[in-house]
Amino acid sequence: MAQADELSVLSSNLCEKMKACALEEMQSEGMDVSMRAMIQPMLDNMCVSMAQYTAAVAQHSDLRGPATACLKSLQGFTCADFKRGQQGSTPECREFEEKANAARKQQ
Repeated sequence: MAQADELSVLSSNLCEKMKACALEEMQSEGMDVSMRAMIQPMLDNMCVSMAQYTAAVAQHSDLRGPATACLKSLQGFTCADFKRGQQGSTPECREFEEKANAARKQQ
């Protein structure tokens, strides 16, 4: 699988997991169906935004590897990890963030 395709799949899988966690949290808090229905488009938009960001990152060959490593490092996260704001805390994600910030400064 091409690295850009793998990046896209990993990003999509991660977003779907984050959406499922958010929906699970809303349900456990007793949020009614109409409120969840109002929030669902925001969750969907989050995944669209994430896909757009991933596509932009995929255009930079020097960022693809670190971004892929970051997303892979997050695949095993639980809903509790996401709730605690742990995403981005892996060494792989910190490395990706450093490289992405450096790339932005060069533009």
